[in-house]
Amino acid sequence: MKVSFTGTRQGMSEWQKQQLDMWAWTNRNKLVQFSHGCCIGADVEAHLIIRKRCENNVFISVFPSTAKTRAEVPADANYVALAKPPLERDKDIVDAGHDLLIAAPLLMTEFPRSGTWATVRYARKKKVPVLILWRD
Repeated sequence: MKVSFTGTRQGMSEWQKQQLDMWAWTNRNKLVQFSHGCCIGADVEAHLIIRKRCENNVFISVFPSTAKTRAEVPADANYVALAKPPLERDKDIVDAGHDLLIAAPLLMTEFPRSGTWATVRYARKKKVPVLILWRD
């Protein structure tokens, strides 16, 4: 299974982290690739959770943006794409993990100027299933 992730730069709530951790544990033998946007906050947290649960059995692709919110590229990333503007790279994230997009938004409703929600909208347009990890 090839999965992509998008989340808020403010980071995930403890509940969202627990949901992702349980999902990763349940799917650890099916997950072959995990892609994220290499942004501060939720992307970094998701990377750590997936690596903890799946160890080196999953190929992690990172798609950095040219924005200031870019995180340091994790040393254990298996693939690092060239940096692109955020909305461009969000499409690359979805396209890389075409089996499922996991989203950890900040707000409980869709927000028009949100990169997380833009990524969700693109996934829906491409008919990629979306799993939303709601905040507590």
